[in-house]
Amino acid sequence: MAFQELIWRAVVVILLCGFCGGAVLYFALPGGFRAAFASAGPAAGSIQLPPLAAGLALSAAIGNAAMLVLLLLASLALGIGLYVLLQKRKKAAPPAVLRMAETREEEAPGSGAAYIQATVKLRDGTEIGYMARGKGPRTLLFLHGLGSNYKGWIKLAGALADHYRCIAMDFPGYGASSKGEFPVSMAFFAGKVIEVAESLQLTNLTLVGHSMGGQVAMFCVLKRPRLFEKLVLIAPAGFEAFNHTGHQWLRSLYNPALLVDAPEEQVRAAFEANFYQFPDDARFMVDERLAMRQVPGAFSYYCRLIPRCVTAMLDEPVLPQLSRIRVPTLILFGQNDQLIPNKIVNPTLTTRLVGEIGAAQIPGSQLTMLSNCGHFAQWECAETIAGEIREFVG
Repeated sequence: MAFQELIWRAVVVILLCGFCGGAVLYFALPGGFRAAFASAGPAAGSIQLPPLAAGLALSAAIGNAAMLVLLLLASLALGIGLYVLLQKRKKAAPPAVLRMAETREEEAPGSGAAYIQATVKLRDGTEIGYMARGKGPRTLLFLHGLGSNYKGWIKLAGALADHYRCIAMDFPGYGASSKGEFPVSMAFFAGKVIEVAESLQLTNLTLVGHSMGGQVAMFCVLKRPRLFEKLVLIAPAGFEAFNHTGHQWLRSLYNPALLVDAPEEQVRAAFEANFYQFPDDARFMVDERLAMRQVPGAFSYYCRLIPRCVTAMLDEPVLPQLSRIRVPTLILFGQNDQLIPNKIVNPTLTTRLVGEIGAAQIPGSQLTMLSNCGHFAQWECAETIAGEIREFVG
């Protein structure tokens, strides 16, 4: 509710209380006084004073100013009281309208367990789809990477559901969330993550981000450090720096036309590059991407969204700001990550070196390298990462 509306409500209450008080004062007094007031009215006698005016006039006639002042003060107190009450309700209310989708007994890849699918509607009307699983005193909020969605967290959430409340959300434009011409940026995504956390009233919160989601997660804790207790970064984007030539090459690589025309073999190869050894239970990711190609509008939107996200990651470097992160941070990289670093742009870097560069900038952070594990570590090495998170979060 707007501040102006609260003010108007208080004013209306004051006027109504004054009107009703005047009416009570007029009709409750002895009949002789009312008659005396009536005789004191205009000579024409054709003007009928309203009850409030009658009350005021009679009070003046009999010199009972104290009663009038008391009445007005009571009206004012009621109006102020209502305003304070409404203001408290405004502050206490969540900034979004929650709409919970019906629980579906879907088979979660890798576990066969069910999870809750739901939607939260934010202040600007954006609907954010998310998955919820597990219970516990602490909450883990998962942020997916470029081109992915919340389903990429199902396996890890299943391994952690006995200890934590696990929530994985889709960024605007992805998966089950609203589609539209959003002002795509790391700051924009971070703002939506914060809105979701506040709307769902998440407490004892640890933020877990993968790849692009890791870069967004760092923006979140920089913007609202008190909202998050801890931070977990899995193969995060943002640690690796690129020169101008690298920027231009990456922009040209992620071109909407090239994505639209990519053959099926190239799509499969791109997914397989995310893993050290591509697991059978991850094939649904490839199948969903290929199925999207059969929906021209959805696929065209996706092919325009991905380059915008890449541009946002390049244009909003987080590396110079890492020293300002003050929440305890766990950094996890697969030793066999084929995507970080980019071997063409930064051929002299290794995954470990990239991790060490980032860890050195975040005060008190700890870096763990995972053997036999690629870029999509939360799926390929779900049990190992679950153990690391349990030890880190507590």
